[in-house]
Amino acid sequence: MLFGFGGGIAYVVLLQGMNLMLTSRRGLANGFIISLYPLGAMIGAPIFGWALSAHGLRATLGGLAVTLAVAGLAAALLAAASGMRLAMPAGAVAGPPVARQLSLFLRIWLVFFLAAAAG
Repeated sequence: MLFGFGGGIAYVVLLQGMNLMLTSRRGLANGFIISLYPLGAMIGAPIFGWALSAHGLRATLGGLAVTLAVAGLAAALLAAASGMRLAMPAGAVAGPPVARQLSLFLRIWLVFFLAAAAG
């Protein structure tokens, strides 16, 4: 359950971060990210099945941890090397107050949680 929760949070944070960094072709980048997310599950499930039968649970989860750490490090290095910075667009207005942001976040999270649970 925590793995799924963490994966969902990482997906949403990375998708929104990409939308804040790019100035053009956001739709193309969104399409790539959205289509690659389930592709990872389609590739990962057979690999997990094989690794569990060949190496056991502990080694499989250790391999997953190493893979995620290496991928996260590579992503951080690529983001740093790209030189992209998060900046508020010119002429943008400030967002809602912090109390309203929390309320919006909790409502959106609840809707996504219920939708995922229904699926």
